[in-house]
Amino acid sequence: MKVKHTNPNNKLQKGITLIALVITIIVLLILAGVSIAMLTGDNGIIGKAKDAKNETIVAQEKELIQIAYVTALSKKTNSNNVTAEELEEELNNLNANAITNEEETQDIKVTFLDTNNEYIVDQEGNISDPINVEDTEGPKVEIEVGKITGKSIEVKVKAEDASGIKGYKYYLGGEETTGIISESKNKYSGLKEITEYELKVEVTDKRGNVGQASTKAKTIYTLATGKTLGKVSNNTKMSDENEDILTLPAGFQISGETADEVENGVVIEDAINGNQFVWIPVTDESKYVRDRTFEHTYISDGHALDDVDYLPNGLQQEGKTEGEIEKETVLKAGGFYISRFEAGAEGGTYTNDQWTDSTKLVSKQGVTVWNYIKQEECKTIAKTFINNNNVKSALISGIQWDVVMKFVDGKLDGNNRTFDVTVYDSNNKRTTGNEAKSGENIADKVCNIYDLEGNHWEYVAEKNDCGTSDGPYINRANCYGNPHNAAASSRGPIDGGAGMTLSFRFVLYIM
Repeated sequence: MKVKHTNPNNKLQKGITLIALVITIIVLLILAGVSIAMLTGDNGIIGKAKDAKNETIVAQEKELIQIAYVTALSKKTNSNNVTAEELEEELNNLNANAITNEEETQDIKVTFLDTNNEYIVDQEGNISDPINVEDTEGPKVEIEVGKITGKSIEVKVKAEDASGIKGYKYYLGGEETTGIISESKNKYSGLKEITEYELKVEVTDKRGNVGQASTKAKTIYTLATGKTLGKVSNNTKMSDENEDILTLPAGFQISGETADEVENGVVIEDAINGNQFVWIPVTDESKYVRDRTFEHTYISDGHALDDVDYLPNGLQQEGKTEGEIEKETVLKAGGFYISRFEAGAEGGTYTNDQWTDSTKLVSKQGVTVWNYIKQEECKTIAKTFINNNNVKSALISGIQWDVVMKFVDGKLDGNNRTFDVTVYDSNNKRTTGNEAKSGENIADKVCNIYDLEGNHWEYVAEKNDCGTSDGPYINRANCYGNPHNAAASSRGPIDGGAGMTLSFRFVLYIM
């Protein structure tokens, strides 16, 4: 029988080999960790390589900005300030994919679109260190609806950073109406009247991000259709072929005697009594002012003029002057109506130095003119014609008379002669030498308004502080047989009393 002998050193040898292997693995892991840290850590080789790359990019971008700034500055002759647009143009010439925006401080923000690095350049050309910005959101925009007519709608697009916008694309009812254009305003034309449209805009910024906004707007009536409406129950806007706009007040209708265009005198009338008025458009705030430059203004420049205690009841506002309220109301409505004729005294008689209680204020043709009236009485009576939530009446103000003069000046009168509001010419026969009823003299008709020059002097709401013997009140125009040869725009002081040659005219405010 054979006996097997084992070497005790064999187990020891195997154990040593396993321990060595584990130690080797641990050492290798440590070395690997060290190597990875050297490669990827904050101070690692890869990080340092990235930092070096970024530093190189920043240096290149700053150099591009500096070259572009110096080039733009060298082209300036009258200024040492480089604008954002000028800097961006020079950057584009250097093939730099960058955009610029002007800050409120007039510093220029430069953004490189490939790296999203953003720099601030001050007016001395100093360049800040970059800030890395990520912007993937589209620009924030909104649509503001402007002028609306019977056939068109105008819009304006507002963006938070308009200088960073590349272009605008407009849609109507989901259909694209333009390609990408540079205009932040758009006019949708060829529309149907009294139709609601969905309006949309897509705005692309210089990064290529897209924002959008939408709204709805409804066209108004055309004047052509307005003629067929008859009496309207609400204040109703409409426009003529020239896209001039007027508002037809509730209870009124377009008269058969109207012109087809606002500029020639659109005539309306109340549906019950036939009182007629002409629309005077006012769209420019700067032109709604008192004009003392007309010839035959018999108030010296050193004396003040103001319209006093004349506004309709319910139109006053605490903290505002009557002039401010008048202007605000007229501009909001886009104009006002002037009585087509001098104030008429219908159904009454003048007896014992006064008009009978049955006398009714009208604006009609062929009616006895309401004369023998004081200026303060004119203001009171004018307010009684109409006063509701849609329309209010008042004595015409001095400013409104001036605006009317500019509206009719240079247009043709009823005899096709030029109506010059500053010149009296007896050949025009606008003053006949005899008192007439309202609207009888075709020669004294312009833009469908009668008797602006002749027949009676007309009180307005103005007063002056000249302190002359004539008095503090103001009348306008001329009267029959006036030896002073005054014109339609004439402005003269008077004591405010009643007289055969004195009357007035009133206006309608649209609410």
